[in-house]
Amino acid sequence: MSFLIVNALTPECTDEKRLSVRDEHLAYGKRNRDLVRLSSRTFSPDGETLTGGFFVLRTDDYAQAKKFYENDPYVINNIWSSVTFASVQLPEETAS
Repeated sequence: MSFLIVNALTPECTDEKRLSVRDEHLAYGKRNRDLVRLSSRTFSPDGETLTGGFFVLRTDDYAQAKKFYENDPYVINNIWSSVTFASVQLPEETAS
């Protein structure tokens, strides 16, 4: 199993504020590349309006996923306002 974390931007977050923390956020993901299986920004259906982001983590441990989330610079700097955690089973994790 893996853990999915979906984040939403804080409504009052400006592009300027988000971009001021972006390099730190990206570096955090790179430092944790053994844990991060996949990550991306998310957009509204128009494909242009940024709404947040997601991570798929190589863990089935909620405490580890939560710790990863809480230490993300976007969380620390109030860029993301809400989060959803879910266990997911990816195709390669399904027993044949």
